[in-house]
Amino acid sequence: MQNDTGSILTYQYELLTILDGKASCLLSFNAILLAALSIWLGYIPLNFLHLSLDFVFILLLLSSLCLLRVIHLKWSDDDRTAPELDEARHIRSNYYLFAWRVTAAGTLIVILVSSIHTIGTALTAIDRCDGACARLFDQSIFGNLDYADR
Repeated sequence: MQNDTGSILTYQYELLTILDGKASCLLSFNAILLAALSIWLGYIPLNFLHLSLDFVFILLLLSSLCLLRVIHLKWSDDDRTAPELDEARHIRSNYYLFAWRVTAAGTLIVILVSSIHTIGTALTAIDRCDGACARLFDQSIFGNLDYADR
């Protein structure tokens, strides 16, 4: 019976280690995206583009906070039972899943914002941005950084 309990505990620790690795990778991804956003935000006037990226910045910080809840220096005390470890794994899995979803949402917003910015840059560069297009890419709405002198 002791051998079965030992293998169950080993299995629980292996699952927690896998979860720890995934959380570490996602935290690294968040850190890279946060660094890129902090640089990008330094060059954007206060407009809708800036607001969108500020929102993503907050989402990534929230995700990182949840991931720090998953990653611990020590999974548990040595005297924890398999059901206790399983409960800890479920709780940490829920934090990880929430963090992953928040990071995915933030990443999709960055892709959308980057795409809109690129389209605006292209339309302005080929002088095809008049009317509604010009209003959308006005500095007060979605200011196009490549043509700040407009």
